[in-house]
Amino acid sequence: MIRIILISLILITNAFCQEKDFNEQEFFKKIKESYYTLNGTGAKNFTSLITNSGMESFAEEQWNNKEIFPFQLIWFAPGKLYLSQQGVPTIKEGKFKEYQDIINGLKGQLKGVFIDLQRFYISGLYGNINDDYLIKHNDQIIEISFEAGDQDNRTQFNYTFGLNGLCLKIETLNPDTSTRVVTYPKFKTVKTKWLCSGWVVQNIKNDEIKSGFEVQLKNSLVNNIWVPYEILIIVQKTEEMGNTYTDIIKIKNYLFNQAVELLNNSKTTN
Repeated sequence: MIRIILISLILITNAFCQEKDFNEQEFFKKIKESYYTLNGTGAKNFTSLITNSGMESFAEEQWNNKEIFPFQLIWFAPGKLYLSQQGVPTIKEGKFKEYQDIINGLKGQLKGVFIDLQRFYISGLYGNINDDYLIKHNDQIIEISFEAGDQDNRTQFNYTFGLNGLCLKIETLNPDTSTRVVTYPKFKTVKTKWLCSGWVVQNIKNDEIKSGFEVQLKNSLVNNIWVPYEILIIVQKTEEMGNTYTDIIKIKNYLFNQAVELLNNSKTTN
């Protein structure tokens, strides 16, 4: 599936010839107004509880209760995310390393997922495009390029959009290496806006796909706000064709606009 997506985009990325009737301001207005974002709901903060499939299995074996949530997620508008590790019941002797491995794995997954969740759902694509962008367009696509990062470690981003403002792919390039990351977001329509439903990521070195993964979001309405409650992660490495790693992150008990206090041991996802 990953290669099919790549080929389909190659077919439409022909030479750029500027269209006379292209309106840059109207195009950016589409990007700003067409996507569903958490920031656009007016919510000030939320808290929620997080677990995954591995922790559920461990908790059911250890405590006969899979409803154990090792992390609390805290969000503050417009874009601050924090993870707070929760206490759990007493762990049986000899099982602490297994528990810690699950915790560390879940923490790594969350940090990776939140990078794309931030730009596709929380703050939105419009807020992720730097002011010093370059724009190219033809009769099929619009490409916006910019750099970000420290002066000695600049990363280039190439965003590809359809004429209607729908994001088709994002390419991330580090000029010091031969590697790049290509992300293909997916959206579904909720009323008049596009809500992120997942994305596919390819890690490419010397123009060869080395690994990739897919994220699928299940969203639901909580207090009239769309939120993800399940995040399915499917990982595939090309050197291990046919072998995939799958996990499900589960988020529940969303509480909005609470009186939340940040403690010193809260862990930022940034």
